[in-house]
Amino acid sequence: MTGDMPQHMPRHMQDDMRDEEQEHRAAGGLADAEAPGKSASGGTTSGLLRALLDNPMVALFLRDGQGRYLAANQLYANLAGVPGKDVVGLSPRDIFPHALANALLDEDRRVAADGTPLLCERMLPDDEAERVLRVAKLPLPHEVAGPGAVLGLAFDVTALVQGEIEEEVRQRTAALAESTARFRALFELAPDAVYVRGEGGRIVDCNRAAERMSGHPRETLLSLRTADLLPPDIEARIDNLLTGCPLPSAIPPDATPQDATLTEPRQGTDNAGSANGFCPTGGFCMEGVCATAHGDHETEVSVEPLPLSLLRGEGMAALVVVHDISGRRAAERQARLFERVFRNALEGICITDPEGAIVAVNPAFTTITGYPAEDAVGQTPRILKSHHHDSSFYEDMWRALVGEGRWEDEIWNRRRNGEVYPEWLSISAIPGPTGRTEYYVAVFHDITELKAKESQIQHQAHHDALTGLPNRALLRDRLGMAINGARREGRKVAVLSVDLDNFKQVNDSLGHMVGDIYLQQAAEQMRQMVRPQDTLARVGGDEFVVVLQDVENERDAAQVAERLLARFTEPVRVQEHELFVGASVGIALFPDDGDDPDTLVRNADIAMSRAKEQGKRRYHLFTPAMNERAVRRLSLEGDLHRALAAGDITAHYQPRVDLNTGLITGMEALARWTRADGSQEHPAEFIPLAEATGLIVPLGEHMLRLACAKTHALCDAGHADLHVAVNLSVHQFRHRNLVGMVADVLAETGLPPHLLELEITESTIVTDADHAIRKLNQLAEMGIALSVDDFGTGYSSLYQLKNLPLTSLKIDRSFIRDIPDDPNDAAIAATIITMADRLGLRVVAEGVETPEQLNFLLLEGCHEVQGFLFSRPLPPEEFTALLARGRRLTVPRDWGGGI
Repeated sequence: MTGDMPQHMPRHMQDDMRDEEQEHRAAGGLADAEAPGKSASGGTTSGLLRALLDNPMVALFLRDGQGRYLAANQLYANLAGVPGKDVVGLSPRDIFPHALANALLDEDRRVAADGTPLLCERMLPDDEAERVLRVAKLPLPHEVAGPGAVLGLAFDVTALVQGEIEEEVRQRTAALAESTARFRALFELAPDAVYVRGEGGRIVDCNRAAERMSGHPRETLLSLRTADLLPPDIEARIDNLLTGCPLPSAIPPDATPQDATLTEPRQGTDNAGSANGFCPTGGFCMEGVCATAHGDHETEVSVEPLPLSLLRGEGMAALVVVHDISGRRAAERQARLFERVFRNALEGICITDPEGAIVAVNPAFTTITGYPAEDAVGQTPRILKSHHHDSSFYEDMWRALVGEGRWEDEIWNRRRNGEVYPEWLSISAIPGPTGRTEYYVAVFHDITELKAKESQIQHQAHHDALTGLPNRALLRDRLGMAINGARREGRKVAVLSVDLDNFKQVNDSLGHMVGDIYLQQAAEQMRQMVRPQDTLARVGGDEFVVVLQDVENERDAAQVAERLLARFTEPVRVQEHELFVGASVGIALFPDDGDDPDTLVRNADIAMSRAKEQGKRRYHLFTPAMNERAVRRLSLEGDLHRALAAGDITAHYQPRVDLNTGLITGMEALARWTRADGSQEHPAEFIPLAEATGLIVPLGEHMLRLACAKTHALCDAGHADLHVAVNLSVHQFRHRNLVGMVADVLAETGLPPHLLELEITESTIVTDADHAIRKLNQLAEMGIALSVDDFGTGYSSLYQLKNLPLTSLKIDRSFIRDIPDDPNDAAIAATIITMADRLGLRVVAEGVETPEQLNFLLLEGCHEVQGFLFSRPLPPEEFTALLARGRRLTVPRDWGGGI
């Protein structure tokens, strides 16, 4: 039968007809293959079909161009789930699910249309499990089953596939186990700390590095949360990352791994996304500081969370990788520090490769050399060569660099503008990992100013700052060389010690500025008077030394001394002042007076001191006797210390007499030194020595205490209103505790302050007028009388006198000595008396020794006198006896030329 069965035929009749048709076709097909007139190919095909249909190992089916089964063996019917007799005439749509049936028919059409066989696998449902079929579809010729017919061969490979699956599972399981083992090994051996962060931040696993970095054992770490280890800000960002991950559906199919990586935490939370529990691999890197278990130090770390997927509803998890970046950070800080040092160093820095090509320079290099970096890089340091050094210099440099790896020394180089300058250069070889030199680093600084300062310091170390003359050190050096030359040539060397007379009074009266100008002028005058080969040096305030070379005898030195003295007899004008400052000169000769610099200078100084003692403004040659006197002076200083400590210095008293009444109104206390053997040391010997050594301060306090105690005793004996005058030296007056010391002595001795008179010199007043006025006012407020001693020898002005709380003036004995014979002294004395009278001050004349002097003073209106005419200074007991005879002394009067 070739036609379709009527669709209205009952089902059982249709079934019977199909069975009959199938049997007929099967029988007819086979018969047709043998009948005459059938083609050979047709017979062959039918035979093949018969063989295949009878093969119980192959499921066979034949479908026509409309998709109806033309034939199928029992095995195929069983696989399809229908009896074999029911398959013929049916369509796959009658047997299989719609989608599968359509797919089968589409394949049939492609095979028939293309004429190409098709091999595929199909899954067919079974009662317990699906069966796997491998199907081969072959196009059939038209003459066999009409156009579009397809022959299908199906093999049941379920068992085979199941075995393949099991093998694949086994292999994948083994690979997974191996991968897991590798991962665990890598996990444990990773240099970074790795934490598996679970729900709520709980640590569910960690590696060994985590134990080392945190300081906690694994057991402790598994009981902690990452929040217990990480800084709060980092923990918060991890939470944001895990709760803000997008769902897989939110990631575009064509997204790259970079698109799925979170570089910043989300601000909001997607509930759907967090419930899904999936997050793409990725995260962000954060840096911070973590404390260790013991809290003894902190570690700088980099933290990178890597999200993991968990089952839905169990929250998000992550691998938290913590990398110790302390070393990196330290290296970065060190690199930044080195960079700042390199950029900001005041020293020039030049880095070269082993061949000497410059690879880098710092800004200071440009500042010093003038070469900018772009012009220097690629060049060699030869661009700085000054040609001040020979080849051996550079050979020594490279020999040290190769042998020792460093070299430093002073070198002269040339700037870009051609200027040659000195620099201190240090070169170091920088070795690489193999030990071979990779770079040379040269560090240098310009020492031009240092050289200038060294020269200046050298000059200052050997020259006087005020006058520019050689100082004592350079004098000693030059004098030594002069002595050595004179010793070889058999000649003499003269040393002149020059001291300016009364220069101290210039300083005290007019100030140090005027004094300094005068010293500069005096030095220039003396410089012009010596030869170029000679040396003029300043060795003290107003002390100079002249070294004369190639001197024949002492006469040559004396002539130079005379010229110096003559020059200093002339006045010198400083600002508005005309100064008369003389000089005294001492001379010593080599080899007569010494054979070394120190001895010659000392002996010349001794001779100069002798010239001063003999009246100043003269020169004196050194003699051995002078040296003996200098030795005695040194001995005297030691004796003075001991005498003061032992109380061997006592006070003698010279009375002061009122010219109108003849009464002894008071006395002046004068220091006297009596040695243990009864010998006397003259005040002119030990008082200047005390001034020079500073002993004048304790000596002055000692004299004040003796005088006040003696006067208080005389008052108690009935000599009321008897006042005592005590000298204050400049050193005493400048002492910071003078007023306190005087108050203490008055309190200790009980002497009323108004009975004490303190005598000061004019130089004391003019040194620091404001300070002197303040101190004198303090003493005057205590009730103490104040007097100016040796008036007329200084430079005090009437303005100063007007502002001082003085009670009297004392005319110096130098003006009294030649009265009345010297009209100048007489005029000066008369002027002082008149001036004092106008100022309301009493006048006391000291050193009165003749009636003529007394008569002159009496006629001029002088108030009081003291001197040998009335009494020499008396020891305490003799002065007490004098007062006991009566306090009135006879005042000689010569009104008519007689006494």
